Amino acid sequence: MRLFEWMPVLRHKFWEARQASQGSVVFTGDSLTELWDGLATDFTGLHVVNRAIGGRSFRSFYGEG
Repeated sequence: MRLFEWMPVLRHKFWEARQASQGSVVFTGDSLTELWDGLATDFTGLHVVNRAIGGRSFRSFYGEG
């Protein structure tokens, strides 16, 4: 596997964000969820994390597609 110089930087940022988001409500889904700009304001009082991936379907999160 090729290792590009930006890969360790992104990996480090991912782990920092993961640690900061412990105990959050996690939203997964497709591009509609990914592009939901007001997610945090629509769920005030909760710490939310958007882990949606554009182009994914609901079934693909469960290995069915």
